[in-house]
Amino acid sequence: MNADEAVAAAFELLRAGDAGGAERLFREVLGARADHAGALHGLGAVGLQTGHYPEAIGLLSRALAADRSRVEVQCDLARALAADDRPQEALPLARRALRGRPGAFMPHYTHALALFKLGRYDEAETAVRRALALAPANPAAHLTRGLILEGKGWYRAAAEDYRRVVELEPGNERARVRQGNALVQLGRIEEGLAILDRLLAAGTDDRMVQATCLLALLHSGRAGDDILRAHARVAARVEASVTRLPPAPPRREGRRLRIGYLSPDFRMHSVAFFFEPVLAHHQRKRFEVFCYHCNTLADEVTARLKGLAERWVECGRMDDEALAAQIRADGIDVLVDLAGPTAGGRPGVLARKPARAQVEWLGYPAPSGLASIDARISDARADPPGSDGGDGVIRLPASFFCYGPPQDAPATAAPPCLKKGSFTFGSFNTLAKLSDACVALWAGALARVPDARLLLKAKALAEPAAREETVARFAAHGIAPERLVLRGWSAQLAEHFAAYSEVDVALDNFPFNGGTTTCHALWMGVPVVSLAGQRQASRMGLSILTAAGRAEWCSEDAGRFAEIAASLAADTASLAEIRAGMRGQLQASALMDAAAFTASLESALLGYVPADKK
Repeated sequence: MNADEAVAAAFELLRAGDAGGAERLFREVLGARADHAGALHGLGAVGLQTGHYPEAIGLLSRALAADRSRVEVQCDLARALAADDRPQEALPLARRALRGRPGAFMPHYTHALALFKLGRYDEAETAVRRALALAPANPAAHLTRGLILEGKGWYRAAAEDYRRVVELEPGNERARVRQGNALVQLGRIEEGLAILDRLLAAGTDDRMVQATCLLALLHSGRAGDDILRAHARVAARVEASVTRLPPAPPRREGRRLRIGYLSPDFRMHSVAFFFEPVLAHHQRKRFEVFCYHCNTLADEVTARLKGLAERWVECGRMDDEALAAQIRADGIDVLVDLAGPTAGGRPGVLARKPARAQVEWLGYPAPSGLASIDARISDARADPPGSDGGDGVIRLPASFFCYGPPQDAPATAAPPCLKKGSFTFGSFNTLAKLSDACVALWAGALARVPDARLLLKAKALAEPAAREETVARFAAHGIAPERLVLRGWSAQLAEHFAAYSEVDVALDNFPFNGGTTTCHALWMGVPVVSLAGQRQASRMGLSILTAAGRAEWCSEDAGRFAEIAASLAADTASLAEIRAGMRGQLQASALMDAAAFTASLESALLGYVPADKK
C-alpha cells in the first residue's frame, strides 16, 4: 500500500469513528514523508475530531501551505480555529472555501460556525439554513442551528433542532442535554429534567453533560438531600477517573499564605462583580495571590483583574493533569474554586487535590460533592446550621457576597409610578429561574396590587413562542396578559441598568434566588422582595438583603412575601425616599465593605486547617 492509498484508508477509518487507527496510519505515512499534504490534513482532522485544536491548527496550516486550493483543508482549518476561540481567523478561510465550492454543504456549514463563534447570530442562522438545504438530515448542522438559536434566545426553536438530532443520532448525549437545558431555560424545568435525569442515571462521564444536569437541579423544587446526592454521585465518578496527588507539603513558617483562585469567569461575568473588590483588598504583606484563568476568552474585565493579581496563570488550554501539576508546583496553600461543577469548572483538577486545602466560594450555590473539597465559604443566613447545605461550611460574619457595582451605571431615578400613575413590579433574572412555584408566588403579589404590572426581561423572552408560554403560565393563576410586559435581554450593560428606571419594586425568584441581579437592582435604588427557602440557592436574597441593611424585605412565608410587596406599593412616598437613599445605604453597608469582607475571608483562610479525609 503506497502513501496515497494509506491516507485514503486512514480517512475511511476516521469516517468510521476509529480515530486511533486513523492516527496510526497517518503517522506512519508522515514518518516516511513528513511533507505529505494528505497525511498532514488527516492527522489535523484527527486533532479536530478529538478536541486537540492547537495541534490540529498547526498540522492543517502545513497541509494548506502545501496545497492552498483544497477546500476540505480550508474548511477543517477554519473549524479548528473557530473551536479554538479564534473565529476572526476562521471567517476568511470559511469564505474562501465558500467561493471555491458554493454548492457544497461543508463550506456553508463552516461559514455558519465561524459566524456563530463571532456572535453574529442572524448571519450564522442564514448560513446554517443554506447548509441544511443541501443536507437536511445532517445532525451536526441541526445541532449547530440549535446553538445559534440559543445565542439569539430562541430556546423553544433550539429544542426542536436538538430533538431532530436525537432522532438522527439516538446516542448523541450532547444533543439530549442541550434539549433538556433549552426546556429548563424556558422555565419548563421538570420537563427538561425528565431528559436530564435519564442522562445522569445512565452515568455519563461527559463533564458538560454533568454540569448542565446538576445546574438544572438547582432550579427545581426538589429536596435538598436529593440534590446533594446527585452532586455526590457525579463527584464520585470524577474522582474515580483521576489519581489524587500525594499530600502537599506544609507551608514554611514565615512564608506568606499562597491563595489560588480558580475560575473560568475572570471576565464580564457575574462572578467578577464580587471577586474584583476582594482581589483589590488582599493584604499583600501576608498573602500571595494567584489567579488561574481557565478560559481562552478575555476582555477589559480580564485586564483589570490581571492588573490586581500578583501572579496570573493562563490555563485555558491546560488539561486537568497539567493544571494540577502547575498548582502543586506553585505551592498553593489554599485553592479557592469560584466555579463549582459548572461547564467551565475544573472538577478534574480539584479531585487531584493539588493544594494543601481546597474550598469553594461564590460561583455555584451548592456543594460540589467532591471529597477533595475541605469546606465551602458561606454565611449564617445563606447556610444556617441544619440547612440543606451539607457539612464543612465556613460562615463569614456578614454575607458571602461582597458587591462591587459597575463604575458606569447610570444615576438612580425616581420610582416610575410617580409619573405613570401605575405600579410596576419587575424581574431581570433568567427565565430558567421562573419555576412554577415562582409564578404562583408572584401571582400572589400581583393579586394584592390589582392595578400593578409585571416587567420581565430575560434572554429567552426574545422568542415569541416563549412570550406566549409565559403569558399562559400567569393566566393559569388569574393574571391577565395585559398586566405583563415581556422583553428580551439587553446586549449592553448600560441599557440593562437603564431599564431599572422602569421598575418600582423587584421580585426575587424562588427557589433559585437572584444574586447579581438583586445587587444591581439595589444599586439602582429598586427594593427587592425575596422569599427564603432551605438551601443556599434559595437563601441568597436573605444573605444580600441582610448585609444591605434591608432584611425586612425578605420572608420565609409566601403570604408574607405578598404582604411586603403590597406594602411597598402602597406607600409611594416612602418608596421615593428609599430609592433616593438606597445607593448611599449600600455603600455604607456590609455588602460593599470590601476591606472588612476581605479581612474576614483572609482570617478564615489563614486559620483553616482541613479535616483529615482518609
